[in-house]
Amino acid sequence: MKIQKCENKKIFAEIPLTTQSGKIRVKTRNSFYEYGLPTATRQTPFSQNTI
Repeated sequence: MKIQKCENKKIFAEIPLTTQSGKIRVKTRNSFYEYGLPTATRQTPFSQNTI
């Protein structure tokens, strides 16, 4: 959280809606335009050539 500005005895700050955990979600997709499906990386090894 960071204070953006202070004026007229008011403080304006941006508050994140979710916590930053540092986790990422790996997804596999068949084409460039597809959104992709979540992949369990601990059970399934992955690489750039994985379809």
